[in-house]
Amino acid sequence: MNPVNDLFLLMFNLSQMNRRDRIISFFCQSISEIFSPGVFEFREHGSSPSLFVEEINTRNATYGYICSDQAVEKQSLIFLQNSIQMLAVILERIDYDEKLKAEKRSVEELASNRLQEINHHIEELESARLASLNLIEDLSDEIILKEKYQKTLQENERKFRNYIENAPYGILVVNQEAGLLE
Repeated sequence: MNPVNDLFLLMFNLSQMNRRDRIISFFCQSISEIFSPGVFEFREHGSSPSLFVEEINTRNATYGYICSDQAVEKQSLIFLQNSIQMLAVILERIDYDEKLKAEKRSVEELASNRLQEINHHIEELESARLASLNLIEDLSDEIILKEKYQKTLQENERKFRNYIENAPYGILVVNQEAGLLE
């Protein structure tokens, strides 16, 4: 078996996975097989005495340690250290993806809330528009009714004036309170 090819395939497979615990478990099992007879395990803290301890870290985060109670051969050490560094990058990508998903949910929630507010304002505006239309309709009806009464009043006044001006007899106007006016 060629450890370089095996490590390449391992890292490719790990890059396709999305759960941190499974990635770390699969990594430890696989490097234990590749660098047999060594048994590698994950530890959150590197304080336990081991012959091999390598921190899983990037510039932005530390994820724990890969440890073994057996020493690693010098020619395999660089491959193993590079693999652990690649593991750190994969774990950082998962953190970044989770952060993006959380931010996306946050933005979607904010957008949903704003959309609800906008819909509420639209409903208020629509209600005000309908009230305005009803008021305009009521005012239009009142104007039409007033014009109708005005025409009726003018017609009655014209008839009354015509009747008074063309009356064959004299007309007497009496006010009950003031008495005779004319």
